[in-house]
Amino acid sequence: MAEIQREVSSKADALIGLLTNVPKEILDELGYKYQSQDNNLELTILYRGTPEQTKAFIEGLGGKFQDLGFNFAVVNIPREKLEQLSLSNAIQYIELPKSLYEQDQESNRVSCIAQLAPNFDVSGEGVLVGFVDSGIDYTHPAFMNTAGTTRIEYIYDLSTGGNIYNKQMIEEAIKSSNPYSIVPSIDNTGHGTHVAGIACAGGNINPMYRGAAPNASIAMVKAARGTAVLSSQIMQGIKFLLDRSKELNMPLVINISLSTNDGAHDGSSLLEQYIRTVQSLERVAIVIAAGNEGDAGHHVGGELTKTQRKIFNIASEEKSIVMNLYKPILPDISINVINPMSQSSGNITIREGYIQGTIGSNRYDIYVSGPKPFELNSEIKIILSARTGFLAEGVWALEINVLNEYLGEYSIWLPVLEGLNPATKFLEPNQYNTLGIPATVDNIIAVGSYNYRTNNLSSFSGRGAQNRGNLVKPDLVAPGEEIVGPVPNGGYDSKTGTSMAAPQVAGICALMMQWGIIKGNDLYLFGQRLKYYLLKGAQRRRTDVTYPNPLWGYGEVCALNSFNLLQADLNAILSRRYVKQKEVIVTNNTFIEYNIMKKNIKRKFMNNRSNGNFRADVGGLKIQCFRGDDYIPIDGARITVSGTTGFENVNNIELVTDVVGLTQIVELPTPPVEYSLDPNINQIPYSLYDLTVERDGFDTVIIRGCQVFPTQIAYQVVNLENNLGRGGMRQEVINIPPNTLNGDYPPKIPEDPEKPLPPPTSGVVLPQPIVPEYIIVHQGVPDDPSAPNYKVPFKDYIKNVASCEIYSTWTNSAIRANIFCIISFTLNRIYTEWYRGKGKNFDITSSTAYDHAFAYGRNFYDNISQIVDEIFSTYVRRIGRKQPLLTQYCDGKRVSCPEWLSQWGSQKLGVQGKVPYEILRYYYGNNIELVTAEKVAGSPQSYPGRPLTIGSSGSAVRTIQSQLNRIARNYPLIPRVAEDGIYGPKTAEAVKTFQQIFGLPQTGVVDYATWYKISDVYVGVTRIAELTTTESSRIVRQNMFIPPIIPGLDNKRGIPKFYY
Repeated sequence: MAEIQREVSSKADALIGLLTNVPKEILDELGYKYQSQDNNLELTILYRGTPEQTKAFIEGLGGKFQDLGFNFAVVNIPREKLEQLSLSNAIQYIELPKSLYEQDQESNRVSCIAQLAPNFDVSGEGVLVGFVDSGIDYTHPAFMNTAGTTRIEYIYDLSTGGNIYNKQMIEEAIKSSNPYSIVPSIDNTGHGTHVAGIACAGGNINPMYRGAAPNASIAMVKAARGTAVLSSQIMQGIKFLLDRSKELNMPLVINISLSTNDGAHDGSSLLEQYIRTVQSLERVAIVIAAGNEGDAGHHVGGELTKTQRKIFNIASEEKSIVMNLYKPILPDISINVINPMSQSSGNITIREGYIQGTIGSNRYDIYVSGPKPFELNSEIKIILSARTGFLAEGVWALEINVLNEYLGEYSIWLPVLEGLNPATKFLEPNQYNTLGIPATVDNIIAVGSYNYRTNNLSSFSGRGAQNRGNLVKPDLVAPGEEIVGPVPNGGYDSKTGTSMAAPQVAGICALMMQWGIIKGNDLYLFGQRLKYYLLKGAQRRRTDVTYPNPLWGYGEVCALNSFNLLQADLNAILSRRYVKQKEVIVTNNTFIEYNIMKKNIKRKFMNNRSNGNFRADVGGLKIQCFRGDDYIPIDGARITVSGTTGFENVNNIELVTDVVGLTQIVELPTPPVEYSLDPNINQIPYSLYDLTVERDGFDTVIIRGCQVFPTQIAYQVVNLENNLGRGGMRQEVINIPPNTLNGDYPPKIPEDPEKPLPPPTSGVVLPQPIVPEYIIVHQGVPDDPSAPNYKVPFKDYIKNVASCEIYSTWTNSAIRANIFCIISFTLNRIYTEWYRGKGKNFDITSSTAYDHAFAYGRNFYDNISQIVDEIFSTYVRRIGRKQPLLTQYCDGKRVSCPEWLSQWGSQKLGVQGKVPYEILRYYYGNNIELVTAEKVAGSPQSYPGRPLTIGSSGSAVRTIQSQLNRIARNYPLIPRVAEDGIYGPKTAEAVKTFQQIFGLPQTGVVDYATWYKISDVYVGVTRIAELTTTESSRIVRQNMFIPPIIPGLDNKRGIPKFYY
């Protein structure tokens, strides 16, 4: 039983422990705080496995499951099933929802919003601003446009079980004489209406009431249940808003004017982790109120001494209170609670587990969680409750005694002001670290409040922690006292609180995203990039304040300053005559792998084409054949697969290519997946297969050593040369060498990562890094004149190197981090003309001592290929530098490299849940950034900046339709579409078919990877760079980057093309 209790406590927060121990009568008294209804519990979980598997497990417990993405979910289960849920290996962590409260207590002008009009012409149009709040009065004229129609796209009412009302239903309700009979969603407190109006009020109203972004679209998640909102509802609301922004194809701002003290205030709760994950990976700006706890007296903390006594007042008619105590690892402590009559609990030694007792006529319940997967310090939850009536009114004391020689910092929080009688508070509080959760999340925009009339900080404004290094919270402040906004029933009123400050900043974010993304000035103006300009543009007017600091953050928000900085940066770039580079912290499609691998884990991967599961000792292989000098598929090619896995012989599997040159996927035996996940297992982790490819009219190709990993799909491209008219057939033999992680390769010779730029002797030095269409690879060491040169498409080169140097079974994060290194290293060689400046006729070598491993003719892997297609133009650079960083690395097993990336070390960090950017910073330092090159050479037209999906229209859609129709001549499975510039279901189906043929995720959406893959294939089938006779080709050539002639390249050598 003790082991069961430890298992439960280690993967659940302290509230879960109390639920499993506190008697029912106390739970009933505190029921509203724990949200236990009808003997069911609503919980937030982090799960392993797939959503489908977890949903089936939860339903098997008699519960309900709602997936939030990124392995987070909200579940509702019977109370008696809690222990069974906790003990399941499918569940990684469990948390009871926290109660968050509304943070109420001429502002556009002082925030420099009104001054934008003359120069920037922004109003938020085209941007979706989402709120998680108490609801919205959708009949209020402030939320209509000048034509009298609503700007509210959706209302998601969680207070009634999750009813969704769309724009059409809201329009119908507004026109009705009884609107609430059609859309029965009412803002009972007026908080959400007021908050939404501060950000987005517009239409035919008095200009003095207009919000920061008066033409923005609106989505409201009504999350209130009574006086509080649950953290699980906030998470559900965020997921809803993300889904709707993608459906509407709009950039998204999320405003959360809610706060709680229930947690460690360090980002460790599931709510904080979920918000951080969303902000890191999605095209969104999340703005959160700092909370109103600055002067509430609800926090004490500081350095532990041997004995400290903290006094607090309990006001009249308090039935129960909760205190959350957090202490460092090393000090062992005891506590003693003393009531106003000097009755005491006695010294209670704090150990992991549950303790209960009495203090006079009152009761205490203490639960100590111990360390958890996401929180190093113990959480000690102390509940004081009245057995009958109310808690003893008056001054109480909490004594903390350190029992050993260790000290350190501690903190104690009472619930937020809105959850208590205002007179219930600590009498000697610490005003620092009073920032409410979830404003504690590091990468969101946390907004405090100041009085713009006096230019003083609002006394209630939540304050950050001291001594947190570069992490300063709040991020900035905005006007939050007596802010006028709309209230239900068509009126306007003033409210005070950080709830009022946050939506002004949210509206400014919408204006910035309109200028950047909608108007095309900066397509990556979201997340940390947007936050940078917001903070740098803040006004710092107080001469008695050192900025940034935990009270004012970086200063008072000023939209005009931020826009002027944006415009200045854009003008500077344009004046230097190169296209603006877009900065990203982590690409949108990056997926954080939270599945923590243990010693003998076996992962399953779904084959998207056949929907069959590969076991942990089975891999897949597919082959595609092209005519050697272009992108024309070859059907009817006969392929024989044979080989020995070491476990099982495979003899003469016969395959035939179809009309798109592709075979079916064949399942093949492989070693166990553990061989590729544990660096201490010295076994070859893949099987080797030989392929013989024959087709009438073409030379035979024999490939020896095609590598197939367990759980992965290997993809082998074969370029067949036509032998008609040549008077004989030849045979090409390709030998694929071992992967560098299990082969004998020379280690990298260290180099200075900072390269000087040489004189532009060859004519290819560029003002900024550009992704080339091709790269010339020297198959040998630099000074070997006999080694051949290969001309390879850039993306195929990156896929080849990644397949040579890492294992495709690794975590997604580790693979991405290594690919970023390969891209950055390669672009450094090209940008600095490292070899061409020395008179060489190539860009890079295949020697691991100098560059990367490269194997002509080798196979790739589906997952590696898809990742490269997504991020091929993104590279690492030092902050403030132009050139891509020479990201040197080693395997981390045979060779150690303290200042470079360790390949095996990156896999270990990926298993721990680190995202690629965190892995790169771990090895290369904090002064790096990921930058996406704007120019991709050889592409007829650049990516339009946002995905094309059903409902999109314009010239970019017409370009895709035209290119798909041309590709369909050679790939008849792709249906022809009307070239009308309207993205309808038929265009989506053609895109999905293309994605299926070329190994992309079959979404039917033209994202970054699909856009450039269509471009690649279109150029391949038309030889677009060689067309000169038509007007269309002239226009295309004007818009393409044509690389200059590369001197010294022996054009007589047969140079194959590699395609995927």
